[in-house]
Amino acid sequence: MNVDLQKSCQILCILLASLIPCFGQTTAMKPMAVYVLDVDTNIKGEFSPVAPELTEALQTAFSEKHEVFNILERRHLDQLVRANQLEKDLDAISHGGTASAQFVRQIRADGFIRSELVDSPDGVVLTVTLVNLNSAVIWQAQLSESRAAWLLHDIQKRDAEKLAEEAAVRFKPSEGNPATQTQSPLSPAVQNPEGQPPSPTGAQHVPEASKAETFVTAYYRLSAGAARKDGNHLTLSITAESLSDKPIRFVVQTISCYLLDENGNRWSQSDPDSAGFSWSGVELDPGTRLKSNFTFIAKDDDTGTRYSFICPEGSPQQGRRIVIPGITPGVQ
Repeated sequence: MNVDLQKSCQILCILLASLIPCFGQTTAMKPMAVYVLDVDTNIKGEFSPVAPELTEALQTAFSEKHEVFNILERRHLDQLVRANQLEKDLDAISHGGTASAQFVRQIRADGFIRSELVDSPDGVVLTVTLVNLNSAVIWQAQLSESRAAWLLHDIQKRDAEKLAEEAAVRFKPSEGNPATQTQSPLSPAVQNPEGQPPSPTGAQHVPEASKAETFVTAYYRLSAGAARKDGNHLTLSITAESLSDKPIRFVVQTISCYLLDENGNRWSQSDPDSAGFSWSGVELDPGTRLKSNFTFIAKDDDTGTRYSFICPEGSPQQGRRIVIPGITPGVQ
């Protein structure tokens, strides 16, 4: 073999070697562009610094998951909101409401990470939720600590990192899910035929459930529906929806649910709910939903306007803390 032919073979081999890794690959998913909103809380007094500190911890933790999340600078959002007088829309998104069409057009992002820190007699629960621009819930997780624990920066950092890791694992592109390799879960292109975003568990989406205040697990989704306040009495409908491919038993501990308003006042459950979630429990078949009406009564101050629904779960996971924030009832 002459020298020129030998060199040509070597060049060809190098070119082929460089092309081989490209075969069978798909374009990597573009990271989700999201804003981390301030942690909303009912904690006041000496514990009030916990919320801004947790906001910073979450911002840092999610920023480190750069393969999945592109965390946008909050000051850009604040400037845009002020310039276009969209303060009410941002407040609605922060509390689980729906923003205006103008807000959706103006905000150059895929969605938001909103959080609520709820103080209760049984502990302080942090609920972190990833929503799209229409406030539909894409992912949600919770952690509970004592008041004293949340004051510790190491705990804040650890829990923020745990939540960011859970979200990143949930949305990291996988070979078994080609759709997630190229498109953001918050992108309209990944929506189902009805135009709604995918549910947090990958189960069939139920449009009305994702627009309400929700609590989501791998087995079920709870949605807060109509709420009506009459003096020191409040009625609230809660819908349980199965996300499992097998029948599940859903139970909350006996007449143990309560509401906390934005001032920290507690509204106790006065009677068993209509479907028996907090009494005998219910069996949920795959893909089914069941609505139940709860009644609550205020022991003291009844002037609150925004509530969190809280229950200790009995089944399928004993002791789990159920928290649905952002409930705003009508007044009779």
